[in-house]
Amino acid sequence: MAASTCSAEILDDLVTLAAAIDLYHNMDMTFWLRKRKQRWSKCHKDTVIPDLCGVFSIMVRYVPTVCLSLLLLWGGTACTLKRGESAAVSERGYRFSLQVSDTIIFFGLPDPRYPQTAEAVVRVRDAQGQPIDGMTVLFSVTPSWTQYASLTPAEVRTRNGEARAVFAAKTTGVVPVTARVDNVTLEAAITVERRPVPSDAGE
Repeated sequence: MAASTCSAEILDDLVTLAAAIDLYHNMDMTFWLRKRKQRWSKCHKDTVIPDLCGVFSIMVRYVPTVCLSLLLLWGGTACTLKRGESAAVSERGYRFSLQVSDTIIFFGLPDPRYPQTAEAVVRVRDAQGQPIDGMTVLFSVTPSWTQYASLTPAEVRTRNGEARAVFAAKTTGVVPVTARVDNVTLEAAITVERRPVPSDAGE
């Protein structure tokens, strides 16, 4: 009985994997596995293990394909949006993206190794991917941060499909920033950390 229970639990995972395989192969393995599970649940434990081994031998043939498919899916998503970037599409079909040059900046004495400001860039494209000029972009931080952080200028019109603003902060923390254009709000976050204190040369 314990072997049958264990086999049924394993088959639940196999059914999930088979669903992914179905996306890339013209065969319904999900339906086949479910039928096998119903039959195996009625079998004696001595007959479950050989059948289960047969299923694993079939599934192993498709594991490389599934892994490659998942890798391509992850890679496609990563290429679509870079780190520190958000995107949206308006009702008119315009495509907007907000990208932050540095997701982490530092507060303290100036040091070229540690950026103290970040640039927020909004890009506007039409459905054909052409830049849209003359659109007003409003940059802002959340109300709780207005005394400690800013985006300058706060209002910009797109030129060559882009609008830029410089972010700076007077204290440490995680600052939500927004850009609003054509009734679409884009959001990002910038972390402000205290600049590390360099250690003495003798230490």
